[in-house]
Amino acid sequence: MLFVVSTPIGNLKDISERAISVLRDADFIVCERPRHSLKLLSAFNIKPKFLVAFTEANKHSSIPKIISLLKSGKTACLIVDAGTPGVSDPGPDLVKACQDHGIEISSVPGPSALTAAMALTGERIDKFLFVGFLSRKQKEFKRQLEIAGANDLWLVGFESPFRIAKTVFLIPEDYFVILVAEISKIHEKVLKGSSREILEVFKTDKNLTKGEFVVFVRSKAESSKK
Repeated sequence: MLFVVSTPIGNLKDISERAISVLRDADFIVCERPRHSLKLLSAFNIKPKFLVAFTEANKHSSIPKIISLLKSGKTACLIVDAGTPGVSDPGPDLVKACQDHGIEISSVPGPSALTAAMALTGERIDKFLFVGFLSRKQKEFKRQLEIAGANDLWLVGFESPFRIAKTVFLIPEDYFVILVAEISKIHEKVLKGSSREILEVFKTDKNLTKGEFVVFVRSKAESSKK
């Protein structure tokens, strides 16, 4: 059996009792970075029997091994570095493989950067285009903006602290932008305004260079602010 387990995106107290229980009882844990995950697990005194590294780069070789272990009767937990598996990670490939092999799967829900950020925006974001990490290619990013705008949708995606200023710079000034950073951490922040207004904040707030961002963008700024 495979448990798809959500883990904290910032505050360790956000983990659920059920998540701790299944992680503690699992025969093995599938994760992106074993060293990173061991720090999280040790915080809850969880001592896994063994960890299996599972990334976009090694998924094709890892999935058959994981499936073989699961079919032998072992129980596993799938986790990512933070939040809920299946969003901008290879989790769906493993879940699909389990489905194809008739292996039981159970979700252990919990923190998700996408929905947690959405709750902090103060906007009704019920129609949106989520693209995972925003495209690093300028032409493709502009295309994402155009598709969302043409369909009256918010464009929603993740961005790294190293690229966020460049990404915001590419957003037309008449678009409405919301950035949510450091969710549930000490420097949690929500920025709202035009791209130029937000870039001004970047010049003075050094804490905005930490952690990943959830980005919300919509054309027709005036209607979005109502």
